[in-house]
Amino acid sequence: MNGAPTATPLVIDVAIIGAGFAGIGMATQLARRQRESFVVLERAAGVGGTWRDNTYPGIACDIPAQLYSFSFRPPWDWETLYPHGAEIRRYLEQTVLDEGLTPHIRLGCELRHARWVDSASRWEIDTGAGP
Repeated sequence: MNGAPTATPLVIDVAIIGAGFAGIGMATQLARRQRESFVVLERAAGVGGTWRDNTYPGIACDIPAQLYSFSFRPPWDWETLYPHGAEIRRYLEQTVLDEGLTPHIRLGCELRHARWVDSASRWEIDTGAGP
């Protein structure tokens, strides 16, 4: 024994890796179906994926706004037909707030390792962050 504390494993039904468009979309659908046993693991300090990380001047979507949004959450009042990156990021951040996803999102929580355990029929994941 090395004296280091051992975290009790957290058992959840669904682990979503990444809080970009796909991760937020999946989390929204799980929350709307009242699936409380899920978590979104995001290694960065905020949600938004590509739209959080890319901030160069003039970044915008090359697909019309009404097509570049969740079908279950129509776009709000976009400023232009091809929304700017910051506007898309705000759309995703607002989705997190409006859908009550904040308690399920773990920011600064990078997935370090995932291993399938045949005998338990489940994945064991390590984020290094504890429960």
